[in-house]
Amino acid sequence: LLESFVYTTDAFADYLDVLRDDGQMTIVLDSPILTARFCATAVEVLRTRGVDAKSAMQQIAIVYAPQPGQPYVYALVVQKKPFTRAQTFDLYDAAIQRGLKPVWIPKQAQSEEFGPYPQIASGSLDLNGFINVFRDLENPIDIAPCPYSRPFVLDLTLTTLPVFKQLTVFALALALGVLALSWKTGRDKTQESSFEESATASTPVVSIQQKNELDILYFLALGVGFMLVEGRSRRN
Repeated sequence: LLESFVYTTDAFADYLDVLRDDGQMTIVLDSPILTARFCATAVEVLRTRGVDAKSAMQQIAIVYAPQPGQPYVYALVVQKKPFTRAQTFDLYDAAIQRGLKPVWIPKQAQSEEFGPYPQIASGSLDLNGFINVFRDLENPIDIAPCPYSRPFVLDLTLTTLPVFKQLTVFALALALGVLALSWKTGRDKTQESSFEESATASTPVVSIQQKNELDILYFLALGVGFMLVEGRSRRN
């Protein structure tokens, strides 16, 4: 899997829109945490369509392949309409025949080994409660659905990423370096000109130099601001 817009809430909504009433979408994953995030994403999209979290779980099935050596061992199935009883029997039988372990199949199989799916299906947890279970772990994890404006589905951290801190320090160091170089260049040019010439010619040079310095500071501040806003939005 790669960071992509294809796993955002907006994308899931588009997928459901093109399905028939009995249509299904399936995502194969390599992590139980990402499986939980994509399940939360499906629940969130269905919630925007008037389906509560408890009812949404009747449209979702999850199975796990316990065979060693397989990279993608989790499958999340989302149906546009709730699974019928016959479908749940068929899903369960097909999973067992293929050596798969049902994690969640409505009214047929339920396991909390990889997440509190039975609790959200029973109504004892809403979507926020489901997400908070992972945030309250000893090592907190963020499985909240990712919108189109923040498509970082593989990033499960709650804090500001170290890369943002490193980029901020780098940007500030770069700004100081550029300003120092610009100041030194402007000073050298001024010293090269005579006193009479500087009275008439250096003023525009200094003016241009100051404008360039302000432009540099503006765009660097803008970039750092975006990084800090992103970090703050992640913590919220």
